[in-house]
Amino acid sequence: MPRTAQIELTPKPGFCIKTSTLGGVIPSDAFPSHAEQRSPTTTSIPEGLKVFVNIAWDPKVPPSPKGSEEAIIRALEGEEVDAEDASGFYIPAIVSSAREDKDKSGNPSLVFDCIYNTTIKARTLQNPEFKSFLIELSIQRIENQAGLILSRDIRTPNIASKGKLKPRTADVAASLLLETPLASSPGDNSSSDLLSSTMKMQLTPLDWTWTRDDEGRIRIEIEVPDLSQPHVEAATLDIEPRNFSLVIPSHRSLLVNLEQSDAEIQSQVNMDFGSGQANEKRREEEIMRILRLKRERNFDVEVAEAEWKIGSRVVVLFI
Repeated sequence: MPRTAQIELTPKPGFCIKTSTLGGVIPSDAFPSHAEQRSPTTTSIPEGLKVFVNIAWDPKVPPSPKGSEEAIIRALEGEEVDAEDASGFYIPAIVSSAREDKDKSGNPSLVFDCIYNTTIKARTLQNPEFKSFLIELSIQRIENQAGLILSRDIRTPNIASKGKLKPRTADVAASLLLETPLASSPGDNSSSDLLSSTMKMQLTPLDWTWTRDDEGRIRIEIEVPDLSQPHVEAATLDIEPRNFSLVIPSHRSLLVNLEQSDAEIQSQVNMDFGSGQANEKRREEEIMRILRLKRERNFDVEVAEAEWKIGSRVVVLFI
């Protein structure tokens, strides 16, 4: 058993994001109001339940390894990363268990705290791409820990935190190397090129296009790097009349919501791609792609089809 150390935290609020569930289960004691959907140990979480994530800071959370944040910034900007940086692709965090709360309309919601070392606060405030990275990392951490699938349709309510952040204790690895989705395992001999490409795969939104085929169907083609049979078996595809989502483990989820206003769509795409000049063309193309699709007919859910082309690394939807 790895040795652990207990730390005392008094987190300070940074900012809050709001998303919603796409499904999953959590321990029953975290969500008592849904007793009708629970077993003795777990509660089934309905789709669409609001989730608030408090991004917070505390100096006692283990800091990132030397050079890790700089390496992440370089990867975000499309630069090559030296081999010596490969082991530093992670940012330690303390993620709380789910707790029940209510939104401003009085409806049930879940709240998680994701606490990082105070040293990354400045990067988050100064660099929009790094902030987007941190948001995605927080969502991935919660999904891995809580067993939920969360929407990437993210809002930022005008509050520093949902509820008051309370002092708490946490157990961390004595080596201060917390496991994260972007960390290489101890003894992992993967090359820095593989790690760098894996990181970019997680950070970069999936490429997709749409056309009308000869039968008048809307054909959506989604490129999925390294698509494999395990990915297909673990994936979640949801199609509704005005939106669709594709969630594949270890990849950036794709959610297209045509019920949003044009301004909301643009804001969401800007958050997904960041504001860097290198992403400007892709960001503009994504906005126009969604807006054109928004002006098409509703998706025909009853006859929708999906083809998983592992050899071509694409998922094709006919809707």
